Amino acid sequence: MFAKDKLFAILTLEDKELQLYNLVHQQLEKDIPIPDLVVYLQASTDRLMANIKKRARPYEKNIAYEYINSLNQIYNEYFFRYKASPLIIVNTNEIDFVNNKDDLNELIKIIRQPVSGTVYYNPTPKNLK
Repeated sequence: MFAKDKLFAILTLEDKELQLYNLVHQQLEKDIPIPDLVVYLQASTDRLMANIKKRARPYEKNIAYEYINSLNQIYNEYFFRYKASPLIIVNTNEIDFVNNKDDLNELIKIIRQPVSGTVYYNPTPKNLK
């Protein structure tokens, strides 16, 4: 999704860099189609940090909690206001669709359903089912 790129720019670029970025972004976004469906995988900052630690990618090793928290907040605010196309917001705190096939299949089932507006998918913890 092209629009989310701007969120990173807002958080990481200095004023002059952001001005230049905005000029380029405005020219490029004219030709970008609106998605038929957006799926936002939402998680707490603690969960995001745990995922980063679990992946153990060398280039992610020194990512600060504060940066991830800021990024998480700006994404949440963006998608709270998002109206350009149908949107599914998935709470991923209690699921692991990467390592759990049941979680993946359930998520695919949700995505394949017709969506209009915003749909929230909040799976319950496995031990409560």
